[in-house]
Amino acid sequence: MDILILLPALLLKIFGLPIDRAIYWSGVAISPVLQVLAALTTARAARLLWPEYDAWRLAALMVLLNGAAMTYCLPGRPDHHSLGLLLAALCTGQAIRAALNTSDSTSAVKAGAWAGVGVWVSPESLIVIAPTLVAFGFLWLKSADQPRAWARQGRNFGLGMTAVILLAVAVEQPPALWLHAEYDKVSLLYLAIAVAATLDFWLAERMPWPAWKRFIAAGLLAGASALILAALFPHFYLGPLGNITTPEAKDFLDNIREMSPIIPINRATMNQFAGMVGNALIALALIPYCLWKWRGQPRWSATLLASLIYLATFAATLAHQRIAVFLAPYGALLGCGVFAVLCSRAQNMRPVTKMTVRVGAAFIAAFGAQLWFLVAKSDTASAALNASCNPKPVADWLNTEHPGLAAPDPIGAERHSPIIFSESINYPPELAYRTPYRFVAGPYHRAIDDITDMYRASISEDDLTAREVIGRRHADYLLICTTAVPKLIGESAANSLYHRLLRGDVPGWLRPLPMSAEANREFRLFAVQH
Repeated sequence: MDILILLPALLLKIFGLPIDRAIYWSGVAISPVLQVLAALTTARAARLLWPEYDAWRLAALMVLLNGAAMTYCLPGRPDHHSLGLLLAALCTGQAIRAALNTSDSTSAVKAGAWAGVGVWVSPESLIVIAPTLVAFGFLWLKSADQPRAWARQGRNFGLGMTAVILLAVAVEQPPALWLHAEYDKVSLLYLAIAVAATLDFWLAERMPWPAWKRFIAAGLLAGASALILAALFPHFYLGPLGNITTPEAKDFLDNIREMSPIIPINRATMNQFAGMVGNALIALALIPYCLWKWRGQPRWSATLLASLIYLATFAATLAHQRIAVFLAPYGALLGCGVFAVLCSRAQNMRPVTKMTVRVGAAFIAAFGAQLWFLVAKSDTASAALNASCNPKPVADWLNTEHPGLAAPDPIGAERHSPIIFSESINYPPELAYRTPYRFVAGPYHRAIDDITDMYRASISEDDLTAREVIGRRHADYLLICTTAVPKLIGESAANSLYHRLLRGDVPGWLRPLPMSAEANREFRLFAVQH
């Protein structure tokens, strides 16, 4: 992602724009550009499934209007998920071509290569890769006349992925760490997964057996591979979250809004669900229709592959709403077919009726579940679910009063950036961006120890424990939000440090610092007495 921002910035610099402004504007533009490319790539793949009535053209519009895709691809948000969206579409487009023509080995290798790039950018891409491998494996088991061809496509996919991940490990990791596994970064772990998949399909290709024997062999192969991977890399199946070992860190990460579930069980969660899943939901209705209507056709295999990826990403989205961005291209790829189906039904109707059906079908496909907001009303539950602390007034006060700083913007040897300890991981990144202060933790799964210390200090009922943790972190200040607190801390004992500070029972080793009225509306700041 950095390269995609820096290369256009260098071009802008050549044309006279200062490098800092060039990087800024390149960062502003990159995610919308990637979304447009993802939309076009998805439409190109959809054309293979839905050539009728040019329904595939709607797939591009669906990606552009999808709630999650728009959220992660906003101007000024250079998020790696926007690149992941494009890579998912590129991978599946090639995989569909490989499924439509089992002699097209090139497309299978390309699909695997794009999958490898996806892992390079973010191991979250496994949510797309795993069902793709399952699809090739199922088609190998199901096929009566060409099982070896399907195994070969799976092997080719694995080879493409292995080659790219091998390159990625060599580029991203120093030689001393080539044999070191990292869960949240391309490493030996993901190379091992790619190699295991390739070997499994290579062995499958050499099994000219009846279906029932292949079924048993598949179970043994998959089971053995999983056991070996689990022995070498515990929790490998959790992908980038596999290195989270403390319950405190896991619970805190679950309180990050984009990591939270969006199962629609009430109006508040339905609003979140409709906003993030949006028009991708309509694909659920098309999957059984397509698998029934296209049975015996080449499109059936390609639709099965896309459907398995869709169902896997849909289930993951319900658990963690950030995965919804990966759901967008598959919802569009399959969901645009509603236009073709309804147009086919209206083919023999009167011209006015036919046009009405076409417009209605396009409208339904483009907006899908987002139409919920035409009838939904905001309520207190929705407001509570989306409650958050606004740190901007605190940033304004810190930048005006700059406590602990000898000068507003010290440089060189004179620079000392005070450290602020907080009870939440959600607002520190914005404060770190807006001010010269440093913060202990943020919503990052690598900050396991930081998050654990934040949790233990906030719920501590013993001043010695809380002071030891905050002192070990060399914190100069303690900041708490009074309106939106992580659930675990909010439910802590009444005499925990957090609740004591809320009711004004301040221990002697902390000194209250009054801020502006606006900042004090939601926050309290304390100086640590060393």
